[in-house]
Amino acid sequence: MQRYILPFALLMVAACSASDTPRADGLTAGEHDKLEAAATRLDSRATTPGAADAAALEADVTQRLDADMAARRP
Repeated sequence: MQRYILPFALLMVAACSASDTPRADGLTAGEHDKLEAAATRLDSRATTPGAADAAALEADVTQRLDADMAARRP
């Protein structure tokens, strides 16, 4: 299970920082499309024993990113 946490966390950080519009936050349209395709592949995987831990990690990363972005806004 631990071998999946780091790649999942990295993808989630990248996905959370990506906007709905291509080229946002420094992403090119191609990078945005690749990121969306990777997220779709991850979402379509079968549930594993670590799914609850992954969901908790995703919620934690999302909350921290939201707080960080809110702190940076003027």
